[in-house]
Amino acid sequence: MTMSHESLADREYARNVGHDNPERAYILSDRDVWYRNPAYTGPELPHPEDDSAADFIAEHGIEAWRARPRRSPVPGAGWTAWGDGRDPCPF
Repeated sequence: MTMSHESLADREYARNVGHDNPERAYILSDRDVWYRNPAYTGPELPHPEDDSAADFIAEHGIEAWRARPRRSPVPGAGWTAWGDGRDPCPF
């Protein structure tokens, strides 16, 4: 996967703005993309555009939302793209 110059600039922007605003969980770039603030150390908050989170929180509470199982956006140990144990990346 190759990152574009725009996405690299967005991440740098989020890092810089996040450093200046550590109380904000998410930073919105000028390309209308949300990034997690790397400087944020508060409790986990739902993504600003996650409408289902608001409904879940209204019904069950924020602590139940924080305790729910989450999928990792990055493949972890034991992950394979093929499902048969073959490693999709040989190095």
